[in-house]
Amino acid sequence: MIDSSEPLKTSTLITAEKRAKQLERGTFHATEDVLFCSSCNVPVEGSRKHSCSKHFQSTAHKRKVECPKSVDSKKVKLQVALTESFGRVSDEQLERQSTLVSLVEAFASANIPLHTVENAVLRRFPQCNIEMIGSLPSANKQRQNYLPKAHRAHEESIRSFLDGRKSFATDAEGRYILNVLAIPCCKEGEVTLTAVLLECEILECTNFKTVSEAVL
Repeated sequence: MIDSSEPLKTSTLITAEKRAKQLERGTFHATEDVLFCSSCNVPVEGSRKHSCSKHFQSTAHKRKVECPKSVDSKKVKLQVALTESFGRVSDEQLERQSTLVSLVEAFASANIPLHTVENAVLRRFPQCNIEMIGSLPSANKQRQNYLPKAHRAHEESIRSFLDGRKSFATDAEGRYILNVLAIPCCKEGEVTLTAVLLECEILECTNFKTVSEAVL
């Protein structure tokens, strides 16, 4: 890492390529004499080492660095779930299955209908650019075989996130608290909106009927 205690010295002679070589390998690269952070792929002012150190400490950079770790962790959990589902399979088969499930999950997250995979150009793109994915299954097979697995993986990620956390949705007796809020129409140019608590209801159970009756 960069020593932030180093005196600030501005050099008009040092090039972006030389600055990238001075820093930890793989952290920065130079393109057309512009210094880029390799993780964020954004230009960084390279005349001072302090500018590079400041970028390392930024929230945006830390988030970019942590993101691949989160993706890898999610991928491992998905592969474990697929192994339990399919039984013993080769590493290549497991990699392909997890990639297909992740692809379906991405389509669902972006609200892209699965029938779009029947488009010839779209089918060729992952086959040519995603390693070991092979031929894409039809939309029907993705709905039958991969969408349920993506759904279960999503449910498992929610359970894992909530595991061990306290629930404040109910009171000590298991009843639900419904707060009815209203926001007045904002005036032109008003930036913030203020919510007003109209009513607070205690419900024994929550469903469409009980909530709608409480609101009305």
